[in-house]
Amino acid sequence: SCWGGYDTSSPNLPEDRNLCINPAYFSPGEWRLFQTYLKAHAHYVPSGHTAEELIAVLESSIVWGYNTINRITCPSGLVSNWWTVPDKGWPWHGELKCKNSGTESGAYYSDAARLPWRVALDYIWFADAATAPLFDDHGKKIGTWGAKEYANRWARAWMKKIVEASPKGSYPPLNSQVLPLRKDQVLPLLSNVPTCDKCPKGFTAPPWNAWGSYSVSTTFQVPLDGVGATTMQQWTDFIAHLSADGCSTGQYFDLGQQVVVSQMLAGSAWWPLSKSAAQAKFVMAVSAPSATSRRWPLVAALAALAAVAGGV
Repeated sequence: SCWGGYDTSSPNLPEDRNLCINPAYFSPGEWRLFQTYLKAHAHYVPSGHTAEELIAVLESSIVWGYNTINRITCPSGLVSNWWTVPDKGWPWHGELKCKNSGTESGAYYSDAARLPWRVALDYIWFADAATAPLFDDHGKKIGTWGAKEYANRWARAWMKKIVEASPKGSYPPLNSQVLPLRKDQVLPLLSNVPTCDKCPKGFTAPPWNAWGSYSVSTTFQVPLDGVGATTMQQWTDFIAHLSADGCSTGQYFDLGQQVVVSQMLAGSAWWPLSKSAAQAKFVMAVSAPSATSRRWPLVAALAALAAVAGGV
């Protein structure tokens, strides 16, 4: 968590620093990976601590993270850049109050954009184990909820906007007799996914960069109930290629997200523990870039550079 996080230690700008969290810092896949590492290398834990204690902290973060994300995201997947948690009680009983880093609460912009791919990565690495028990306000278990359910919110919402605005066959399942949609017909539709009281200002990120469509494209790598595997693969290719081709090259963490998302879409998200890692259910199919595409070679190059940097 940035700034004051869950505590009240900041004397400056208390409204924006104290009890202010960025929901997109939730990284369940990485935390599960840390748990696996700790189990295998407990002897590296400094004296005064134990692997079991650290694993329990990570597990608590995953469980209560998913419980919070379940409540503070819209049915469309939208999430606020910032969320002020209460000083006491459940973290989802907070409010849209704090703002930091040039972004505001109640809107999905650059600070919120990391949540879709970070949650999708949990599923890519851990598949159906990428979930957590869900509890009600009385602490009673009421089911499970996790990466698949959150990723499906985004994929279903974007699909719905595409289907409603476009002729059948121009989107998956594609019809060779129908002209496929262009990126300018698909990417801007993200700006219109339904809002809710947890993110009333909606999708304010530009859909043309890694803060916009490119991050959300990873949610199509997760199976979607009611959509067959062949059609879902088409959707993955369709959204991934349009997002990659329409993604302007930036700097700082939008460029960093381009590298990470490129790796994920290519099925090359680095798994450091073994060669028998879980793989994404759906990855971008290998194909030659179209004659009109200028962006895909760059994205492929970024993925290759990330592979070298990651030691793959």
